[in-house]
Amino acid sequence: MFDGTITPIPLDVKAHRLGYLAGRRNNPDEINPYQPGTREAFAWITGRSDGQTKRLRIIRGDRP
Repeated sequence: MFDGTITPIPLDVKAHRLGYLAGRRNNPDEINPYQPGTREAFAWITGRSDGQTKRLRIIRGDRP
């Protein structure tokens, strides 16, 4: 019976970061270096999605 809770999947930090950077660069899914179906591949895809959807910010150097 389903109790309504969701168990988080631990993400591979390195794979997520590489995917995030790929998403910021707007790289395609096909460059995922990890074998499909692995935790690392899932983390890379999640990171890529995060990188594509994060809004850019303008950083001004003249603020106190």
